Parts: sequence; structure tokens; C-alpha cells
Amino acid sequence: MKNLSITIIIFIFIAFNSFSQEYYKEGDRNEDSVEVKEETAKTYQQAKEENEFWQKVRFGGGFGLGFNPFYVDLSPSVGYMVNQRLMTGIGIRYLYVRYDDPFFEGSYNSYGGSLWANYFVLDNIFLRTEYETLRVDFVEDARLKREWVPSFFLGGGYVQPIGRTGSGFYLTALYNLLHDDLRSPYGSPLVIRAGVML
Repeated sequence: MKNLSITIIIFIFIAFNSFSQEYYKEGDRNEDSVEVKEETAKTYQQAKEENEFWQKVRFGGGFGLGFNPFYVDLSPSVGYMVNQRLMTGIGIRYLYVRYDDPFFEGSYNSYGGSLWANYFVLDNIFLRTEYETLRVDFVEDARLKREWVPSFFLGGGYVQPIGRTGSGFYLTALYNLLHDDLRSPYGSPLVIRAGVML
């Protein structure tokens, strides 16, 4: 009987001890569950903020064509919708220019970058300002020279929307306030461009 009593006491002790350990493990799971939920909420918030950022980013570019001198303009760019009315961005530009001039015949490649901003007056009408600098070859005293040439454009344009705000096909008319007949790669201070932003 004494052996039976000791056996029952050991059994009860082991059973209660096991129960308390199980209960403790259950509590751990609840604490882990709270930590997992908090971590999941943080991850979700970070993903949401990152997604909101990328929802405001626009990729696109433009194409231009001009005469006297003849030029072709390729200009990829990236824009960011600051708010519903203002988009800012950066771009790079490549120009192929060909002269058919009595003093100089030839062609050259020009490249550079720009900073720009569009302000949407209406959903599809915008004002634009752009500063660009291009590495340009130009003819002076019957010699070819290469310099960085700045341009400061003011103008406006029309966008045919395709989806979210700021996305669409663009047509812009810009006036170069720093136009120089000798050094500018553009044949006139008035520059017409077309492009797309997605």
C-alpha cells in the first residue's frame, strides 16, 4: 500500500507538472502570436508605404524631331507625382544633329540631362518648366567646338490620359529662354516634343 501511495503521489506530481509546462508553452504561443501579429503589421505597413511610393512613380520618355539643323531627340525620364497637380522628374537626353550649312557639313551626337516639373492646371492641360544641360558640338569660326550648353524651357502641353494621374501621351510646346543661335542644338527657341509617361 505504501508503494501504491508513493506511485499515486509521483503520478499526480508528474501530471500537474506536465500540465503546468503545457500551460506555460501555451502562454508562450500566445506571446509569440502577438509578436508575429505585430511583425506582420509592420511588414504590411512597410509594403503599403513602398507600394504607395511606386504608385506615384512614372516612367516614360519623349521623342523630338527638328529642322535647320536637322535633329532627332530621344529622352527617357522618370517622374514622381508629388500631389494630384504637381509632377517632378529627371531625364537624360540624346540628340543626333546634322548640319547642312555652307560653312560646315557634318553631324554629331549630343547628350546630357534635365530636371523638370509639370503643373496640371486641368486634368489634361499642364504648365512645364525644365532646365537641361547638354554636351554639344557647334560650329564657330568654321571650326567644330564642344561645350556644355544650358537651356531653360518654359511652356505647356496637353496629355491624353491613359490610366492613373500623370500617365498618358504628351505633346508639349516649350520656349528656350537661354537659346543661343550659335551654340544651341535646337534650331529655334521654340521646341515641340511628344512623349509618353506610364
